[in-house]
This record gives sequence, C-alpha cells and structure tokens, in this order.
Amino acid sequence: MIQKNALHLLAMLTIGALVPAVGVGQSSPGAPTLDIPRPDLSAMEKTAQDKITSMQASLETLKQRQDIQPAELAEAFGHLGQLFHAFRLLDSAEESYQISHRLSSDDYRWLYYLGLVQHAEGELASAIERYEAALAQHPDDPAILLRLGDALVEVDRTSDAQQRFERVRELEPTSAAAYYGLGKVAGFDNNFRVAVEHFEKVLELQPDASVVHYLLGQAYRKIGDLEKAREHLQQRGQEEVVFTDPLGDQVARLAKGTAFEIVLSLAESADEYTDEEFLGFALSHFGDVRGSIKQLEQGLNLKQDADASPREQSRVHYVLGGLLVNDGRDDEASEHFERALELAPNLTDARIKLGNAQARAGNLEKAITTYDSVIAGQPQNATVLLKRASALMALGRETDARKDLEMLLTLSPESSEVHVRLASILEKSGDLESAIGLYSKVLELEVTLKEKPLVHYRMASLLSKMGHLDKAIEQYRAALDLEPTLAPALNNLAGLLAQVGKMDEAAEAFGSLVRIAPDQLQPRLAEATALILSNQYSAATARLEAALKRFPEELPIKDILARHLAAAPDHEVRNGPRAVELALDLFDNVPSPESAETLAMAYAEAGRFDDAMKWQRQLIDELVPDSDPELAKRLASNLALYERGEACCAATEN
Repeated sequence: MIQKNALHLLAMLTIGALVPAVGVGQSSPGAPTLDIPRPDLSAMEKTAQDKITSMQASLETLKQRQDIQPAELAEAFGHLGQLFHAFRLLDSAEESYQISHRLSSDDYRWLYYLGLVQHAEGELASAIERYEAALAQHPDDPAILLRLGDALVEVDRTSDAQQRFERVRELEPTSAAAYYGLGKVAGFDNNFRVAVEHFEKVLELQPDASVVHYLLGQAYRKIGDLEKAREHLQQRGQEEVVFTDPLGDQVARLAKGTAFEIVLSLAESADEYTDEEFLGFALSHFGDVRGSIKQLEQGLNLKQDADASPREQSRVHYVLGGLLVNDGRDDEASEHFERALELAPNLTDARIKLGNAQARAGNLEKAITTYDSVIAGQPQNATVLLKRASALMALGRETDARKDLEMLLTLSPESSEVHVRLASILEKSGDLESAIGLYSKVLELEVTLKEKPLVHYRMASLLSKMGHLDKAIEQYRAALDLEPTLAPALNNLAGLLAQVGKMDEAAEAFGSLVRIAPDQLQPRLAEATALILSNQYSAATARLEAALKRFPEELPIKDILARHLAAAPDHEVRNGPRAVELALDLFDNVPSPESAETLAMAYAEAGRFDDAMKWQRQLIDELVPDSDPELAKRLASNLALYERGEACCAATEN
C-alpha cells in the first residue's frame, strides 16, 4: 500500500511542480597568466569596443618585444585593467591587475586597484587583504586607509576600522571622509551621540554631502531628538562624501573621457549640444542615470529657451528617452521618443526605441503599429521584424508572428533566436516534430553557452510529451551537463527517471535539486519518496527528519515520516513511539481518514494494539459503507493484523 501511495505522491510532486531555475554564478579568476583578457564586448558602444580592442592589440604587440621589461609590461596590463575597470568589466579588470602585480609585485598601485575591484564585487575579505598589502608598501596613504576602513566596517570589524579613520584624521584634520567613517563606526557601536558629532562635522566640511543626512537623522532619532531627526531625514539625498583618491580618480576620468567620446560619436556635430547635455551622456556611461536625466532635462530647457532648431531638440528628446528607458520609466521614455519623431520624423532609431518602450510598458498594439511604420520603409529590417514577432506572440497572434519569423529565417538563417522563437510557435500549434527539428538546428549554430542548456531543456520537454522518455532523459542530462543547477531540468529528469523505474537515479536527481533549492519543500518529499521506492529506508528516514527540522510545521512530512516509521520493511528503521508522536500531531491538525489510518499504524508499531484496533474500527465504520472494495479489503486486512497483535506490514504489499 505504501509503495502505491509513494508512487502516486511522486507523480503529484513531479507534475507541474517546477522549481525556479537558479542561475549559475561566475567563478573568480584563477592564478594570473600573461594571456590578455578578452571579455565579450558585443553589448558595448562601438567607440568603447574600438578603444578596448586597440589597447589589446597594442599590448599584444608589446608582448612580442624581446627587450620588454616586466615593469613596462605591468604598466601596460595595468592600463588595460583601468580601461576594463572604467567600463565595469570587473572580472577582466581584476585579471589584468593580477598580471600587473605578478610582474611588478613591489608596485602598490596594482594591489590597490585589485582591492577596489574586489570591494566592488563584494569580495570583502580579499579586498581587505589587498588594501592592507598596498598600505604596507605605501604607508599612511589616506585613500587606502579610507577604503580599508570602509571595508572593515562592512565586515563588522569596527575597532580596526576606527584605527584607520583616526589615522586619516591625524594626517588630514579636515578630511570629511574620515569623520564620516568615524560616524559610521560610532553608529554601529551604538555610540549615537558620538555619531551625531562626527556626522555634523562632515556636513560642516562638505555641506553638499546629502547622503549624510539619513545617517545623522537616524542617530538623532536614537538619542531622542525627534525634531532634529525629522529635519535631517527630510534633507537626505544621494550626494556622496568625496575625498582625494588619485588612483581611483584615474579610472573615473577615463570613464568620463570615454563617455564624452561616445557622446561625440552620437552627434553629427559637437556644436549641437550644450555642456549640460554632454555631461548627461557622460554620467550615463558610468552609472549615474538619474543625474544624466537631470542634466539632459536642463539642456532641453536651454534649447527651447534659445529657440533651438527642431533637429537639435529632437536629438535631446531622443537621448533623454534612452536614459529614461535605462531607469525603467518606459511610459515617460515613450513621450520623449514621440516628441523626437514629431520634430524629426526620419529619426528611425527613435521610432524603433519607441516601439520597444511601448512593448515593455505593455502597450503591445501601439508597439506593433510603431514597428509597422518602420517596416513600411524597411521591409527587411531584421531587428524590427523580430521585435514585431515577439509582440505578436505576446498577443497570441502566432500566425502573424510566424510569417515574420519565417521571413527572418531567409534573412538571417544563422540566427539562433529566430529558430527558438519559431520553434516555440510550432510547439504551441502542436507541430512538435518540426519544433524539435528547429531546436536541433539551433544546437548546430553558433549559440552561446548560456542558451544551450535551455535548448536541450525545451527539446527534452517536447520529447517527453511525445512519449520518447529515454530521449527526453538524454536531453535533460545534456542540459544539466552544461548547467548543473538548472532546477526545472533536474526536477523533470527526476520525475522521468521515477516514471521509467530508475528510482535510485531519481532519488539522486531529487537530492541534487534539494541542494540547490533547500527552501523548497516538494523536492525534499520527492527525494524521500524515491528513496523509499528504491529500498533505501535509512537514507529516507534521515532525509525526512532533516526536512522536518527545516519545515517543522509541514504536515505532509509528518504523514510520510509517520507511515515510514510505522511500516517500513526494514525493521531497523521502524520507531513506534516516534511514529505515534508524529501521527497524533498530524491528526490534531488534520483529522482526516488518512491521518486516522496513519495513527492506527503508528499505535500498532508501538505495541499499543488496543488503540490501533479502536482507530481502525472507527475508520472502517466511517469509510467502508461508501468505499471501494479494494479499500475495504485493505482496512479489514490491517485490522486483522492488529487483532493478532501484529504491526502493519502494508509497506511490503503490492
């Protein structure tokens, strides 16, 4: 009986119970080599791509020189690292700085830059180690001391942080950043009056540092001065406390300088834009999107006031719309794109971006109309055809979307994305064989490693629907070979393995799913059930007890564990008193026939046969008149066992 129940439970757990996929994280670079880092630059502006590839080429040439000195090569790798750093390609920046440090280990700059990158990536322990090493080579450097102090605060080493901030204050008595650090330390240590003194000093030295108002307001609140707290909390903002950091400033200047180059490449003439507009572009390229929006809005007002030409105004609306998109404000962005098109109807890219913004905002019909207007003039614009197909699919207009995608296949026969989209439509229409053919074609194309596991996953799902279970299992395994933490693939693979009777492998797959999704209940129940069905009774007990410890209020765990402890074929596993404890708790919460039967089984295993017979007879009186013959037979058979003084052996029945 328990095997039948377990099979039913396993089926219920694996049908449609997909666990969200857990993304796979990037590992940190290993020991540095002299190989030049070559990250994917495809998403970057051409100006930025050209700058990076040019520096990579120069470095490649430099490496070939027979007379090259390590310090010179370290400098070159360091410059490349700064460029990566400026564009926030942090993994490649770290790799470059590691090579520089390897070539010139007595140059503190590379240690400091490594600290900055690792700090930005959240690798605080490594960042602290790098900062301390840099400080050992370049003692009493205020910037290093401040960065180190900030990192130490983040790992709750406030005493060590305080020493660094105090040293900066000794070196630079007017350092607002030193007082800011001391204020944070005091706040962490609950010395709120001291924190207030330090934060007030920061604002005295840097009145524009609006970020301080929030912490100062909180400190005033802690000491009971609610009026002061309210005053400062109302003034809180995003302006940071600044300090002199020559090395860090080099990266910032590089980012800003390159951003200006990008701005110049976007404009036909630099004379068409004010300094505010250029600053807006520049800010957008090193993270301050909202600052950029503010600058561009000011630039737009200046242009309107100065009776600027429609073309000039349209360009500002166009760029402002792009920044609003980056800030997640698609409706506002659409308004600016529309205004840009009113002023300059031939600005095709603005029209495309308008359609994209409308689609993201859920205005799909408007987006399709916008895409139609582009395609009317450019019937073979592959980008817009794909966007229109996506919008049509979202509206359920698969037939129209299919026409676009089939045209795209003739225009871009090597596009994996087109194949995948078309396969999805064929799948919805029920043409599974053709969909599988397209997915197979995708695997032959230049598809990224990130996309391949999902293609294998889709193929497996279709093969499973068609009843080709062994082939589906192969495809799920192929997906997991590429991405071991793809939870839906693990879940479905485990279910199929159970379905074809490979319970040991199913249990292993469910176990992997538990490890990557420990807060999910269903995989734990499925793993325990598969272990029971594969006769791994001790392992099943351990998994169920672990599940109950993590989810102490979950009744399904108590039900399975109570039945398992009451009726497992392995008598070493049985535990009557524990089964009774669980079954009573279960029945108190859910007084159902199923929980009553579990309680009777538990009483029998505990040797309390009078109680077992009482519950079983009550169950028979309530259920048998309306039950099917097979259920009535099972209940009566178990009652006979209890009457003979035998525990339930239902777990061995077929």
